[in-house]
Amino acid sequence: MWATACENLANALRNLSVREESSEGLAEAVRTYRSALEEITREKNPFNWAIIQFHLALALTTVEKLNPSLALFEESLTCYLNAASELKLSNRHGTEMKGHLDSSLTVYGDRWGHDRLDGWVQTNLPVLREIFGANYEGPSVIGTLTPPE
Repeated sequence: MWATACENLANALRNLSVREESSEGLAEAVRTYRSALEEITREKNPFNWAIIQFHLALALTTVEKLNPSLALFEESLTCYLNAASELKLSNRHGTEMKGHLDSSLTVYGDRWGHDRLDGWVQTNLPVLREIFGANYEGPSVIGTLTPPE
């Protein structure tokens, strides 16, 4: 119950902060999502855990837009990946997740360099293929990747 209240508070903080472009409110939303994830674990409640991971990814992405940071961007990608791998793209949330993850990977390459993106994709290729399908080779911005050995 407490974790649900945290998630609802974090959602409100994130939505309000996006409207007002407030990095302080977004930072509080990130802290609140993390608090909720301390109670709602993947083992206890996989669906809710995935949704909170998704919302945390959205908040981190927005914070990163206001204050560019490779660490925040990579953390947001990891949260998207966590959520998408749990949701398995089997419902509306999964389809939305796929779109966010794919567009974030494209932004990652544009902002932080295609070589760095290639490395991240290679490291996470098995999970990305579970999400996007066995033939997934990464976003089109980096061309065709060879599978890791």
